[in-house]
Amino acid sequence: MARYEIRKKDGVTTYYPETGQEVFEGTPTTVAPTGTTPAYLASRVGKLYTPEAAKRTLNLVDIGGSKSLFFFSSDAREDEKKHAAWLSAGAGRISQWSSNESAGSRFSDLPDGKKFVYQTQSSLPGEGFWWWAMSVVDFEQGCINMINAWPAGVIWTANIETNNYWQRFYHGDDSGAGNIGHYPPWPEIKGVRIQMESQPGSMTVEELFANPGLQAQEVAVRRSNRFAIMLDVAGRGGADRCFGSTPYQGDPGDQTLTSNTRFLDEADINLNNVGGSNGTIVLNGRTYTNMNGSFWKKQTVNLDYFYYFGFLYDGVYVDASIFENSAHPYHTHTNYPDLYAHMSDGNIVAREIGHWLGVQKRLADVNGGNPIPSIRMTELHYEGNFSRVPNGFGLSGTFLDGGSPKVWITPVSMENMYKTYHFLEGEREKSGFHVFYAAGAPNQGIIYNKDSIAYLNHAWHTHSQLWAARRDMETILDKIANSTLTTDIDIKVGNTGDFQRLNGVSAWNQNKPCAATRHKTTSEGTAVLGLIGFGQDSDTTRTDVIQIPGLSGNMRIQCTYKGPQVFLFECLFPNGVTNQTIIAQSIIASEFKPGYGGRINQ
Repeated sequence: MARYEIRKKDGVTTYYPETGQEVFEGTPTTVAPTGTTPAYLASRVGKLYTPEAAKRTLNLVDIGGSKSLFFFSSDAREDEKKHAAWLSAGAGRISQWSSNESAGSRFSDLPDGKKFVYQTQSSLPGEGFWWWAMSVVDFEQGCINMINAWPAGVIWTANIETNNYWQRFYHGDDSGAGNIGHYPPWPEIKGVRIQMESQPGSMTVEELFANPGLQAQEVAVRRSNRFAIMLDVAGRGGADRCFGSTPYQGDPGDQTLTSNTRFLDEADINLNNVGGSNGTIVLNGRTYTNMNGSFWKKQTVNLDYFYYFGFLYDGVYVDASIFENSAHPYHTHTNYPDLYAHMSDGNIVAREIGHWLGVQKRLADVNGGNPIPSIRMTELHYEGNFSRVPNGFGLSGTFLDGGSPKVWITPVSMENMYKTYHFLEGEREKSGFHVFYAAGAPNQGIIYNKDSIAYLNHAWHTHSQLWAARRDMETILDKIANSTLTTDIDIKVGNTGDFQRLNGVSAWNQNKPCAATRHKTTSEGTAVLGLIGFGQDSDTTRTDVIQIPGLSGNMRIQCTYKGPQVFLFECLFPNGVTNQTIIAQSIIASEFKPGYGGRINQ
């Protein structure tokens, strides 16, 4: 039986007959044709993306500024593009690392609600040994001296690396040989007496390390105490604050949604042995409360620091056996578009949703069941030591560490990261997506004289597709706002067999498609936003059918999509309509480029 599509605009209902398989472009009428049935279709969200033809280039599109509560921030700013251009193109916040004292780039000129402060451990008290050895009284005063009392509107975070652990080998052997930076040689510090925090009294460093069990206990308590004090100090002026990492680390695993472990959280805050009582302590005349339990509860926002370390090349993970083999086909590529056609990051939608679910569980565990806003942080490149550009790029020794530059993340993967995280967090104030970028002196994030930087003499499409993803999401903010998120979705995989209940964790571990939806009630029915994705090859098309648990009417959405790009769509479950299948298609024909998001205007 022939079908028609119903389209509504400005209160007028129009019927379009089917002219081909699921193509509805016949002569429209304002009356439903007799002898036909309605077809219910979803609309694809997203526009053509135009990657720059020139190298070293990022073309910003002025969208009149972001309207989203979910902020976007990128440290990787070319010096000639000032703050105003960054904000007009969709940035919601700017960090001090992409600011300087030139006109149009001053951090101090930004409104507080546009500031993202990322403070490194070198500008915090006692980097290395003295962070651990000083008393909590001295540590608190050091934080007061070194962390500004940022006002409300500002988001503050810290980058803690060498201060996460304190181990004996940091100080070298018994003679001190082999010690690492910021941890003095053993003979210099073994006699230092420290006030204990996990138990009453004091002892020398040597005495502490002579008892490995006590040393592990003491380090765990000192870590929690210091992080809690630091976060409270950072918020004293009203700013939101977050620890520079996230309580769930890495890819989804079997224990992601069942384990209660949190990164670095090995002991509760305990200041009872250094003058505190019942969760309260006075330090240098200042009173701190709620000093018990997990230090993670001291955050008001969360920095979801989650980097991709490597990638697949023709289905094989690039490690030393590939990168160090100059005869491997990997090294024949001379430019990013060609390289990207061979690269994959697997099942990214499942990876991102599963990781996010792990973070949400742990944030809820320490915040009375209510997760706080989360900020996804990534770099533009892969992090692993062997994730470096092929020899054919001609860039050996030109990167900041003296090696070949690390490979920019595939544009399609960066788009998937951004769209999925924004979808999950929703229109939630203070949640966001931040790109950390270290260009080196003099101001880290800012790229000065980019034409002179050898490793930038290639396409920078990773960054430009990220901005394009931001623009796509700006078009559906009203549909995201005040909607209900569902991450456990019933999926008929490959449109065969029975429906399976899948979320990001199970989909990642079983290598199956992953979906999430947002819905809300309107006068015409239930409006649905959906996304789905799978780590399939660039030229592969698949169909999966999804159902949203908890919604009545037995409505289904048949999703047909190509390649690894996240497929984002919107549709309506009309009032009074039940037991129907909505057709959602993302079939991309000629406007396609492997390694990029599906619709490319080449």
